[in-house]
Amino acid sequence: MPLQKKPGDALQTRMDSFVVETDVHYPTDSNLLWNAIRKVIKLTGQLAEREGITDWRQYRFNVKQMKRRYRQAQKARYSTSTEDAKKAAKAKAVHQAYRHYLSTAQQMINKSRHT
Repeated sequence: MPLQKKPGDALQTRMDSFVVETDVHYPTDSNLLWNAIRKVIKLTGQLAEREGITDWRQYRFNVKQMKRRYRQAQKARYSTSTEDAKKAAKAKAVHQAYRHYLSTAQQMINKSRHT
């Protein structure tokens, strides 16, 4: 039997809810590159270990090296100074950090492809 109310009758409801605070992670290009390169290095290194290929014996170090480049690029900030010279110097430092990060990633990709 369907529940039917007349217009104007009050509705009675019960509800159980709770709020959970979460730390939402918004991926960036540099973060996505880090995750991809980390897995490429790890999987290629493990495969090389299994197959007896010695080119990847330091793959754990390569992951640390890549993480270091990622963190340097992540920490590089543009200047908020009003002086153009400071802004230009900081912009150059940011570009250099990302250039190192990207070149290291490209080296790892090339090495993995070669393997």
